[in-house]
Amino acid sequence: MRNPDIKGRTFAAHIEDLLYAATKRYRTGFTGFLNLREKTEASRLAASVKKQVLFFGGYPDAERVMMGVFPPNETVSSEAFPIVPVTIHFRPQDPIGHRDLLGALLGMGLSRETIGDILLEQGNGVCFLTPPAANLALETFYKAGRWGLQLERGLPEKLPERRFEELQIHVSSLRLDCITAALTRLSREKAQRLIESGKAAINGTEILEPAFQTAPGAVLSLRGYGKYIFDQTLRTTKKDRLVLQCRRYL
Repeated sequence: MRNPDIKGRTFAAHIEDLLYAATKRYRTGFTGFLNLREKTEASRLAASVKKQVLFFGGYPDAERVMMGVFPPNETVSSEAFPIVPVTIHFRPQDPIGHRDLLGALLGMGLSRETIGDILLEQGNGVCFLTPPAANLALETFYKAGRWGLQLERGLPEKLPERRFEELQIHVSSLRLDCITAALTRLSREKAQRLIESGKAAINGTEILEPAFQTAPGAVLSLRGYGKYIFDQTLRTTKKDRLVLQCRRYL
């Protein structure tokens, strides 16, 4: 397994190379697609030249984004980003989900940083890819699991809206292990092990402490169990348990 410290140093070095190229050699540069944790770290590293930096993922409010670093004499523009939208069509009755498409793309040999957001609705979807990844997908991406796909370059007439499953869970406290256990239907002990093994993140930051207090608005990523939003505490029951309103990404 790759040492996370080495991975972190490599990522920081890549960001610093982009900053140097833009400020000293007047060359525009881009990262691959970043998750929320990577975006936060990249933004911190680039704080001294933030007016030369833009994050963009192919559409407004994208979750996975590239960072573009522009020279001081160049206009910062989302149009410069090397992002290709690919529209996906499939039969409305086929239950294709985000995991199916992402797994199929990764199975083609694409790395995660070449794949941005994947938005889906019944019978249609769109994924945002780097140009080489888009070319490969358009040439060879015909199936996700056992379901057939048709692909075309470009955006659909209307972007699919992000879909969620509404959830209400009962917990004894806002500790991360309590919420994780309720969302995943794991025992408290197994939820604690999940967190301590580095498989839980809040707002893109890995959390290793089961007792971490989770605040409303938090985005929870639980590896192997999906991604959730803790929206609010609705009420307290007569037995002093908290009823939380949450959403699961579909």
